[in-house]
Amino acid sequence: MAVRKTALKAKKTVSKVAKAAAAAVAPVGGDDVARKIWLAGVGAYGQLFTEAQGGLGKLSDKAQAAFDDLVARGAIMEDMVKSKIATSEPAHTLLDMADKVQKTSAERRAQLAARVEAVSKAMSEKLAPYAAYMPGAANTKVEELAKQVASLTAEVKALKTVKTEGTKAVARRAPATKPASRRKAG
Repeated sequence: MAVRKTALKAKKTVSKVAKAAAAAVAPVGGDDVARKIWLAGVGAYGQLFTEAQGGLGKLSDKAQAAFDDLVARGAIMEDMVKSKIATSEPAHTLLDMADKVQKTSAERRAQLAARVEAVSKAMSEKLAPYAAYMPGAANTKVEELAKQVASLTAEVKALKTVKTEGTKAVARRAPATKPASRRKAG
């Protein structure tokens, strides 16, 4: 029977906390919202734990006051958790491992960057003789050749014009004559 009452109290408390959090989040601004909600959750857990032991009275009827109370309890619980973690051997081991992983990943990234730089340099040196044939250089080479073709085409047209005019002038000056046919004496 006592367990059911405690469960009902816990359910009501969680419902009140959710309503209080929803009502209180709207006026709160900035980056602090997520932390306050988390602290409210930790405070709710602490309050439920205390209620389960029978040591806590009823919550205030005002949602904002309840939320502020939970935030304060959450801050206290957070301090307690931090102090437990600070003195915990496994926590120090995890922090040491995290530092080692960060150092190793930084070293590996530096090694990879050096390798990429070396490969890039080697490729540049190997491909230098062929730079004229690479896509960017090919465009300039094609443009140069196009200019030469245009120039030569203009010269050919000019020569054809001169040749045509010269042939017409010669044709006007001397009429065409047939060569005399020669008979064989016989």
